[in-house]
Amino acid sequence: MGKLVGITCDSDGKIERFIGGGETLPLHPLNPELGYYVAVLVSGAYQEALAGKHNLFSGPTLVRVTGGDHGAFAIDSIDMGTTTKEVIGTMRYDVDKDISSVIQELAKNKGKWPMVEALLTKGLTTMPYLNEYKTPKTT
Repeated sequence: MGKLVGITCDSDGKIERFIGGGETLPLHPLNPELGYYVAVLVSGAYQEALAGKHNLFSGPTLVRVTGGDHGAFAIDSIDMGTTTKEVIGTMRYDVDKDISSVIQELAKNKGKWPMVEALLTKGLTTMPYLNEYKTPKTT
């Protein structure tokens, strides 16, 4: 059995009731070699807040999944969320002129540009969150 906590920033931090009035969520047995992942899909208003650039997160990556035979599933498509540079651009900043060039000039003056360049590039060309996420194993 399990409880879901920390679902949204505007809840009490947990879901207290499940289908049938249960207080816990039935889960399958844990297989330590595969890890344990629970997906909450299209769960309400919070994804709308993300899509509305809530805290400049931007829209999440969208994964379309369909069910198959015997409990299997298939990933139909993956649409990556916007990059940090794209999100900042929606706030009417010229990222190259207003941010990147300033950071580059300061880093060069301090002799740190070789290290900072890679960090800046990665930071602006990935999503604002979960850019180090590793896809879990599936069977």
